[in-house]
Amino acid sequence: MKEVLLLSDGSVQSDRAMRIGAEIARLAGIPLVVANVADVKTGVKVLASGGVEISKPDQLESTVYGEQIDVSGLTENQLAQLVNQRNTSLLVSGLSSSNNICLHNILSRVACPLLVLPEYYAFNGFKRITYMADLRYCQLPIVRYLANMARDNNASVHVAHLPASGLPRMDESYAIDVFNDGIRRFVNYDNLKFSNTTERDLQKATDVIINTMKTDLLALANHQYHFREVLQGKLTADRLNNLRVPVLVFPG
Repeated sequence: MKEVLLLSDGSVQSDRAMRIGAEIARLAGIPLVVANVADVKTGVKVLASGGVEISKPDQLESTVYGEQIDVSGLTENQLAQLVNQRNTSLLVSGLSSSNNICLHNILSRVACPLLVLPEYYAFNGFKRITYMADLRYCQLPIVRYLANMARDNNASVHVAHLPASGLPRMDESYAIDVFNDGIRRFVNYDNLKFSNTTERDLQKATDVIINTMKTDLLALANHQYHFREVLQGKLTADRLNNLRVPVLVFPG
């Protein structure tokens, strides 16, 4: 990973996202870059204890971790171009629901995943990362990315197979063979797991994955069936708040 880039509008949501972005960057050993979409300056420093401290504007010069850039005059298309030019590894949204920037427009134009957070989310680290996909369309680069992220957090990665609408279920032994042959043997991470979910109601399955299986980071691929069903194809505050966990959305 090269850098974590945070979209900030100076809101309380930005402060929460900044703490998470700073921790991800610290664990990965890469800089956190704060991109101000509004005319606001905030800073963050990583403490020796591993915690982070949000600064006031007049403390900016001594407390910024990484770089701070002003993007307040850029369009969504220009923001996406900037993200790609910088070869950003992870984009984090710190935008409040009142901000008029459409995250989905940016996501559709960038090459890196976007981390979006529910309001009032209390970050306690990522211990169980679940990628929801139909195994027939499971993307190896996504699993590899998640494995690298999990390694930094000492977390497990779970590939949860849920058949897309209209497609048949996969027999358990056959699904395991497909996973082992097509995914596991290409990913160098011991704590990689697979589950063959038979529940056809995706909302019920999502509830089990998050609340029963204690998933604390949900990964989805943009434009694919699970993204459309779980989030109705939109990165809105209402949908994220209903899930109550961060969602990492990959370009697709």
